[in-house]
Amino acid sequence: MDQNARGQKIGDQLYQFALNYAKEIGCHNLTLSVWNDNEGALRFYQRQGMKPQETTMEMIID
Repeated sequence: MDQNARGQKIGDQLYQFALNYAKEIGCHNLTLSVWNDNEGALRFYQRQGMKPQETTMEMIID
């Protein structure tokens, strides 16, 4: 993220737009993917009221 954009609540606005749009079109839930090691994103979405739904496991094979 551009450091100049931090603190302007742009992420909050984008999330609220997506949530409101999902409600408008009759969605039952809003689901997204976030990497487990992206702690800032995890905290952000949890502050928005989202809860973990599932964990996907992976092993990179060289």
